[in-house]
Amino acid sequence: MGAALPQPCYPDGGPAEDGFFAAATEAEAATQVTEVRWQRRGGGERIAAMALLSSIRLRLFESFVNAAAGRRSRGAAHLDTGERGERAAYFRLRRMGYTVVARGWRTGRAPGDLDLIAWEGETLCFIEVKTRTTREVATAESAVDEHKRKTLRRLARHYLRRLPGEEMREETPVRFDVLSIYFEEGKTAEFELFRGAFGWEEHRARRWE
Repeated sequence: MGAALPQPCYPDGGPAEDGFFAAATEAEAATQVTEVRWQRRGGGERIAAMALLSSIRLRLFESFVNAAAGRRSRGAAHLDTGERGERAAYFRLRRMGYTVVARGWRTGRAPGDLDLIAWEGETLCFIEVKTRTTREVATAESAVDEHKRKTLRRLARHYLRRLPGEEMREETPVRFDVLSIYFEEGKTAEFELFRGAFGWEEHRARRWE
């Protein structure tokens, strides 16, 4: 199977919430996919130029999104922390080379939502984001319990069924990642990414155990 291009779409459903960031990231995903296509067609000089332009555009986009979010803060601390974490996760993964194609994806056929869906190379990743302001009580990733994992698997199956083409649906490598973020007072934000944190079967040990 050849390298699959990322899909800048919500095959069935859409963002879990309306609002500026949800709409903006959907548009930004389409732009990112265009960049990936151009890079695959070009030589070394084109790849370097596109990478530089992408870095500048992403930095400007992040500043714009964070400024807009600051103006529309909901006020409740736990909601603000969660939204801040989702924004930080998006930009962190983008800088790590992930091609993010959906945020807050959901379907009417199952409860819940997928925080981020992204490609890393040829692997389709379903990424759960957990944010905390302290490590003193429990780790962020420990919140991804058995019930949550079942929900994520169910949603991932719905997403996969709606990818274009039988070959893509059956042969695309899939991975479940967990990204823990800590916003501790007086410290720089810390990120811990667990690639392949859990699998399709529950008996597989989680990466943080």
